[in-house]
Amino acid sequence: YAAQAGLRIGEIPTKLYPDKRGRAPHLRSFRDGWRHLRFIVTYAPDYLYMAPGGLFWLIGLTGLIGLANGPAQFLDRVLGIHFLVLSSMLFLLGNSILTFGVLAKAYHNTHHPLPPSLFGSFLQQFTLEKGVLTGFALFLIGASTDAYILIEWIERNRGAMADTVHLAIVAGTATILGLHLVFSSFLLNMLKAGSPAHAHSTA
Repeated sequence: YAAQAGLRIGEIPTKLYPDKRGRAPHLRSFRDGWRHLRFIVTYAPDYLYMAPGGLFWLIGLTGLIGLANGPAQFLDRVLGIHFLVLSSMLFLLGNSILTFGVLAKAYHNTHHPLPPSLFGSFLQQFTLEKGVLTGFALFLIGASTDAYILIEWIERNRGAMADTVHLAIVAGTATILGLHLVFSSFLLNMLKAGSPAHAHSTA
């Protein structure tokens, strides 16, 4: 945060001397090292959430797009329904992790306003209405696709629907994503409302 705020960072040399009281060291390598690492990681949402979440999200999205219409061939290998399920899982997992990252950064912003950045611009442009409408649109796309598959199943006398399995998984993913976005938008809006910048703008 000091670097983001443009503060000067320097190193002050110190000297360590052995404890002359003849007792065992009070520091514990694993315990104190873990406490230090835990503090660093907890307050580094870009590394803890955004980087792995973005990777999972991108891999999952690529799989969903490539396998939405059915099995596809990649490097002389056929990728079928199992890879589509895996892609859906990675996409939703990545989306959840990214959401945690966004909420963590928004929470941090309530105590320490962020300097001008891409996320700061996103936070300024975000509104509850935009989040809810986008999530509801994704939910409708997924739900209407599932309804279409249901109608097809009825018209086929409730027979086999193997040719629509891939589409159904993608539709289910969109439905879950939409609902996730709707509810997380409310929490993000609450955190944004508690930020100093928002309080100043509404004063």
